[in-house]
Amino acid sequence: QTLAAILIASHLPVPPSLHHTHFSGTPLLTRRRKVVAAERLFILGDAAGYVEPFTGEGITWAIQAAIRLAPLAAQGAARWEPRLAGQWNQYHRRQSRQRLACKAMAALLRHPALCSGALTLLDRAPMLASPLIGLIHHPRTVSRTLDRLVETAP
Repeated sequence: QTLAAILIASHLPVPPSLHHTHFSGTPLLTRRRKVVAAERLFILGDAAGYVEPFTGEGITWAIQAAIRLAPLAAQGAARWEPRLAGQWNQYHRRQSRQRLACKAMAALLRHPALCSGALTLLDRAPMLASPLIGLIHHPRTVSRTLDRLVETAP
């Protein structure tokens, strides 16, 4: 009925089969693995987990993970030790907790009334946006990550 009302308001025809059509939405776009390492296996980037892709920090997280993983992977290639997998799983758990701001924003965006209220609040008090943006996007972290990437390049 809602879709028919939208079509009518848009001066478009309502297909006769519309009322018998089954609609389904997309699943949640956030995924997370609890275990991201096993014997001689390290998982990183989107394969390890991701938050809904709307804030743009996913590539930074992947680069940071790759830089952090490089010494562990080198140690594992030379001589595998089970503690390496444990260290990588522990690192991933800590990083997952740090992504709570993005998860909270994704949850907020699924509730239009809450989102509208938040936007109204930020419109009236824009200074509140700065800490929120800082939780999601850390310019110093991005800069340091890129500096390390350049330093370690062959």
